Amino acid sequence: MEAQYSGAEKRKHSRFEWRAPVTLTHGDTIVEGEILNISLGGILVNSSLTLKYGDKITAKFSVPKLQEPIVAECTVRWISGENEGGLNFIGLKAIETWAVNQLLRQFPE
Repeated sequence: MEAQYSGAEKRKHSRFEWRAPVTLTHGDTIVEGEILNISLGGILVNSSLTLKYGDKITAKFSVPKLQEPIVAECTVRWISGENEGGLNFIGLKAIETWAVNQLLRQFPE
């Protein structure tokens, strides 16, 4: 059985529970899923996509302050079972970082 890395000890950004639909793309596979929480560094997702540590995934999701969805390149940083995993953003655009920041400001610390 493959070891599962939690990644919690390396977390730089506070995570906030936030549910939203997400479209995940890995190679030719495209699935719908759900964001369970979000931070400036990434998202926790649940989907039918089998995730593996280090996989490159594209996550497409909407946030309130942007008209167009964010299309974020991500790396799988940890997995829980087959359907849940933490995705680390790889270089969001400045406007996307601002919009995620605006979203996070609505949550109490």
